[in-house]
Amino acid sequence: MTARPRPSTTPERTPFARSRLLWYAPRMTAGILRQAVEKAEALPLSDQERIGRDLMRYVDSLSELRDKLDQGVRSLDAGPGKELDIEDVIARANARHDGP
Repeated sequence: MTARPRPSTTPERTPFARSRLLWYAPRMTAGILRQAVEKAEALPLSDQERIGRDLMRYVDSLSELRDKLDQGVRSLDAGPGKELDIEDVIARANARHDGP
């Protein structure tokens, strides 16, 4: 499974996206990723393959999660969101996890 390209989420289009941009530092993360790849290149090929597969799974799951979050943000921006009763949410979650 390959990562799908994410739609552009800009603060102008999506007010909630602005808070996500504050913690992201592309230069730092790209440097760390580059260092990790350089270290992995010194490992045996079998370890490199495992690391590559694990990384691809992680990237794919992260991409799917971001897609779902973007969908939720667009839904909130469109206005169909509703206020939740947190006590009710907790009670339903507890009932679901306590079994039938």
